Amino acid sequence: MVVSSQVQHLTDEVVGAALGWAASPLFEILQGRSMPSQAIAISPISDLAPGPEPQGTDTPYTPYSGVGVSETPILLSRDLDKLIEKAAIPAPCPTSVHTEETLCTPPPQRTYGEELRSHFPKEWPATADAYSAWDSDDGGSRLVRLEQCRSFAWFMQHTELHTVKVMSSACHLRWCPLDAQALANYRSHSVADWYSTCKSAKLLTLTQCHSDEPLEDQRNRLYKSFAKLMRCKYMRSRIRGYIWFFQYTLNKQTKQFHFHIHALLDADFIPKAEISTRWAKYNQGSYIVNIKGCWSAASAANHVGRYATRPGTLSSIPLDRRLELVKSMHGRRIVGACRSAKSVSLSPPKATDKDMWRYLGSYEQVQRQRAYNDSAKAIVLAWKLGITVPADIHLEDEHSYEVDQPFLKDAQGNDYYSQSMFNT
Repeated sequence: MVVSSQVQHLTDEVVGAALGWAASPLFEILQGRSMPSQAIAISPISDLAPGPEPQGTDTPYTPYSGVGVSETPILLSRDLDKLIEKAAIPAPCPTSVHTEETLCTPPPQRTYGEELRSHFPKEWPATADAYSAWDSDDGGSRLVRLEQCRSFAWFMQHTELHTVKVMSSACHLRWCPLDAQALANYRSHSVADWYSTCKSAKLLTLTQCHSDEPLEDQRNRLYKSFAKLMRCKYMRSRIRGYIWFFQYTLNKQTKQFHFHIHALLDADFIPKAEISTRWAKYNQGSYIVNIKGCWSAASAANHVGRYATRPGTLSSIPLDRRLELVKSMHGRRIVGACRSAKSVSLSPPKATDKDMWRYLGSYEQVQRQRAYNDSAKAIVLAWKLGITVPADIHLEDEHSYEVDQPFLKDAQGNDYYSQSMFNT
């Protein structure tokens, strides 16, 4: 009788835990019901497609963190013995909403920049090595700017649309993986709009023979040959507009660079042999070309995302040649648009709605409070899903100040220096 009563007691606890989770405030948020204490209601909006959260430049990005539910509820259809065994094991950390005064040690909180850098485990240190070597040559501060990229981030809410986004600082260095990813997403969207107006989109690839010439001379020869090809009567009469990108690869056997031009064309049919003949004429015998159709806007955007911002990866280049490559491309264009594609915007416009965004909290502050604050949970959820939150939502320790002041401090004492969060 004693054993039977213990089993019944454990069973009641398990069922109660499952039913308790279903009645929790976070479950009500996920189900779209308002919370009794704060009356938080999250509703989808029609003019913002659900998807990954934006950065300071409307750049999609998906972090590794979840929405706050660390364990799924126990299903009542499981075997009773297994439920009893699970219920008898003490949980290492409470899974329900709890206060700050918990004995469970929270995981170390990463900054927004650290979250983004974790997506580039090889490229980030390779880029840092290249800028460090360059700074050693001329005493610059590029490495410091790189390490501060996206280190200062804020959750902001639009005062009219009530949407949430993260705005952050940026280093504006060409080889920074974080800035390059943000710019690539912007250009992909711009090119996709132009693609919808194209009659027949094609991707043209022009390859230059490798050599031991200085990289700057090889690049100049490639650009001049491409300009001559695009201006010749045969190509000009068949192409209505195009967007071009520069790319390089390294031959691992010869240790020589292969320079390429990729061009997204709106053009009539052009035989590959005709392009190859003219390319060999203008580029000292280089004849390897390729042309193929782009059958969807997604395909065109994919090509742009690959080539539009960085000519290649520094992690694939030996350390002793990275600095040579970076210097040879300094100040030179790697993307351009001509003729009907000139309307394509390749650089994000400056923010014109600075006064329409309300400060909610620093990135670290909101993420830290998400463990016990339902408002912080709702803010993160709205950021990830592209949904709205109430206009009066706030955190417990919110500090009000102007977001465009030159020197800011958040609740943790982080200095935001003089760089505007909108200058991204």
